[in-house]
Amino acid sequence: MIISGTKQRPLCPVHGAAFVEQPGRHRPYLRCGAAFHGKRCDLTAARSPHDRLWRVNDQATARARRGAHLAFDQLWKAGIMRRWNAYAWLARTLGLSRAECHIAHLDEAACLRVAAECAAVNRAAERAGFLGASK
Repeated sequence: MIISGTKQRPLCPVHGAAFVEQPGRHRPYLRCGAAFHGKRCDLTAARSPHDRLWRVNDQATARARRGAHLAFDQLWKAGIMRRWNAYAWLARTLGLSRAECHIAHLDEAACLRVAAECAAVNRAAERAGFLGASK
Protein backbone atom coordinates (compact mmCIF):
# COMPACT_ATOMS: atom_id res chain seq x y z
CA MET A 1 0.00 0.00 0.00
CA ILE A 2 1.50 3.35 -1.01
CA ILE A 3 0.47 6.66 0.48
CA SER A 4 2.19 9.63 -1.09
CA GLY A 5 3.36 12.41 1.11
CA THR A 6 6.23 14.71 1.65
CA LYS A 7 6.25 16.20 5.13
CA GLN A 8 2.87 15.11 6.43
CA ARG A 9 2.73 11.80 8.22
CA PRO A 10 0.08 9.41 6.95
CA LEU A 11 -2.90 8.31 8.99
CA CYS A 12 -3.58 4.61 9.49
CA PRO A 13 -5.80 3.55 6.57
CA VAL A 14 -7.64 1.08 8.82
CA HIS A 15 -8.24 3.14 11.98
CA GLY A 16 -7.60 6.73 10.92
CA ALA A 17 -5.21 7.03 13.87
CA ALA A 18 -1.98 9.01 13.69
CA PHE A 19 1.24 7.07 13.28
CA VAL A 20 3.74 7.45 16.12
CA GLU A 21 7.50 7.64 15.48
CA GLN A 22 9.55 4.66 16.71
CA PRO A 23 13.33 4.12 16.66
CA GLY A 24 14.43 1.71 13.93
CA ARG A 25 17.62 -0.18 13.22
CA HIS A 26 18.60 2.05 10.27
CA ARG A 27 16.19 4.99 10.55
CA PRO A 28 13.03 5.85 12.45
CA TYR A 29 9.74 4.44 11.26
CA LEU A 30 6.10 5.07 12.15
CA ARG A 31 3.73 2.69 13.92
CA CYS A 32 -0.03 3.03 14.11
CA GLY A 33 -0.96 4.36 17.52
CA ALA A 34 -4.37 2.63 17.57
CA ALA A 35 -5.25 -0.15 19.97
CA PHE A 36 -8.61 -1.91 19.91
CA HIS A 37 -9.76 -4.57 22.37
CA GLY A 38 -6.30 -4.65 23.93
CA LYS A 39 -4.50 -5.36 20.63
CA ARG A 40 -2.21 -2.91 18.88
CA CYS A 41 -2.60 -2.31 15.18
CA ASP A 42 0.30 -4.00 13.35
CA LEU A 43 0.62 -1.42 10.56
CA THR A 44 3.85 0.52 10.21
CA ALA A 45 4.92 3.21 7.73
CA ALA A 46 8.31 4.17 6.39
CA ARG A 47 9.37 6.78 3.87
CA SER A 48 11.44 5.44 1.03
CA PRO A 49 14.73 7.29 0.54
CA HIS A 50 14.40 6.58 -3.20
CA ASP A 51 11.15 8.39 -3.96
CA ARG A 52 10.04 9.93 -0.63
CA LEU A 53 6.67 8.10 -0.68
CA TRP A 54 5.28 6.66 2.51
CA ARG A 55 4.74 2.90 2.39
CA VAL A 56 2.36 1.34 4.88
CA ASN A 57 3.13 -2.28 5.79
CA ASP A 58 1.56 -4.98 7.87
CA GLN A 59 3.74 -7.42 9.83
CA ALA A 60 3.63 -10.11 7.12
CA THR A 61 4.86 -7.72 4.42
CA ALA A 62 7.60 -6.33 6.65
CA ARG A 63 8.75 -9.89 7.48
CA ALA A 64 8.70 -10.86 3.78
CA ARG A 65 10.77 -7.78 2.88
CA ARG A 66 13.39 -8.64 5.49
CA GLY A 67 13.58 -12.21 4.15
CA ALA A 68 13.84 -10.99 0.56
CA HIS A 69 16.70 -8.66 1.47
CA LEU A 70 18.57 -11.39 3.34
CA ALA A 71 18.33 -13.76 0.37
CA PHE A 72 19.09 -11.05 -2.21
CA ASP A 73 22.00 -9.51 -0.32
CA GLN A 74 23.62 -12.92 -0.09
CA LEU A 75 23.96 -12.99 -3.90
CA TRP A 76 26.27 -10.01 -4.00
CA LYS A 77 27.86 -10.30 -0.56
CA ALA A 78 28.95 -13.87 -1.32
CA GLY A 79 30.38 -12.72 -4.63
CA ILE A 80 27.96 -14.67 -6.82
CA MET A 81 27.09 -11.43 -8.63
CA ARG A 82 28.15 -7.84 -8.32
CA ARG A 83 25.54 -5.75 -6.58
CA TRP A 84 24.57 -3.79 -9.70
CA ASN A 85 24.31 -7.04 -11.71
CA ALA A 86 22.20 -8.60 -8.98
CA TYR A 87 19.71 -5.71 -9.17
CA ALA A 88 19.65 -5.96 -12.98
CA TRP A 89 19.01 -9.73 -12.72
CA LEU A 90 16.26 -9.17 -10.15
CA ALA A 91 14.57 -6.52 -12.31
CA ARG A 92 14.56 -8.92 -15.31
CA THR A 93 13.30 -11.78 -13.13
CA LEU A 94 10.41 -9.70 -11.78
CA GLY A 95 9.67 -7.97 -15.09
CA LEU A 96 10.42 -4.52 -13.67
CA SER A 97 12.61 -1.69 -14.84
CA ARG A 98 15.87 -1.24 -12.94
CA ALA A 99 14.49 2.02 -11.50
CA GLU A 100 11.39 0.22 -10.14
CA CYS A 101 13.38 -2.64 -8.64
CA HIS A 102 13.55 -1.86 -4.93
CA ILE A 103 12.53 -4.46 -2.37
CA ALA A 104 10.98 -1.69 -0.26
CA HIS A 105 8.48 -1.13 -3.09
CA LEU A 106 7.37 -4.77 -3.37
CA ASP A 107 4.33 -6.39 -1.81
CA GLU A 108 4.44 -9.56 0.28
CA ALA A 109 3.93 -11.98 -2.64
CA ALA A 110 6.70 -10.38 -4.71
CA CYS A 111 9.07 -10.48 -1.72
CA LEU A 112 8.40 -14.18 -1.22
CA ARG A 113 9.17 -14.71 -4.91
CA VAL A 114 12.42 -12.74 -4.57
CA ALA A 115 13.50 -14.92 -1.65
CA ALA A 116 12.72 -18.12 -3.60
CA GLU A 117 14.46 -16.96 -6.81
CA CYS A 118 17.56 -15.84 -4.88
CA ALA A 119 17.70 -19.09 -2.93
CA ALA A 120 17.60 -21.04 -6.22
CA VAL A 121 20.53 -19.03 -7.61
CA ASN A 122 22.48 -19.52 -4.41
CA ARG A 123 21.85 -23.29 -4.44
CA ALA A 124 22.94 -23.50 -8.09
CA ALA A 125 26.13 -21.60 -7.27
CA GLU A 126 26.86 -24.01 -4.42
CA ARG A 127 26.22 -27.07 -6.64
CA ALA A 128 28.54 -25.63 -9.26
CA GLY A 129 31.25 -25.36 -6.61
CA PHE A 130 31.34 -21.61 -6.65
CA LEU A 131 33.62 -20.80 -3.71
CA GLY A 132 31.90 -17.47 -2.94
CA ALA A 133 28.53 -19.11 -2.30
CA SER A 134 27.60 -19.30 1.35
CA LYS A 135 25.38 -21.76 3.11
